[in-house]
Amino acid sequence: MNLLVSEIECTGARAPDLFLAAEPVIVETDEEITVYWTYQQIPGDAACPGNPWVERTVHLDQNLGDRALLDGSTWPPTPVTIGDARG
Repeated sequence: MNLLVSEIECTGARAPDLFLAAEPVIVETDEEITVYWTYQQIPGDAACPGNPWVERTVHLDQNLGDRALLDGSTWPPTPVTIGDARG
């Protein structure tokens, strides 16, 4: 499944490719899948002109099916809006 991800903290609009972890954290249950990436923080302050989005691929143990997809970068995890991603 392909997802668009962005860093949450102010990063000076740096490209996140080099700073996101190579693999996401994925927690799968019968009812939901929670996904998030860790990233390297910028030391000190950074401007907040907006953070760019980057596409990442998530490999699940099973198809998403009727399970909810949750953004684990928030607490509590929030539902992700998906289009034709269900497989």
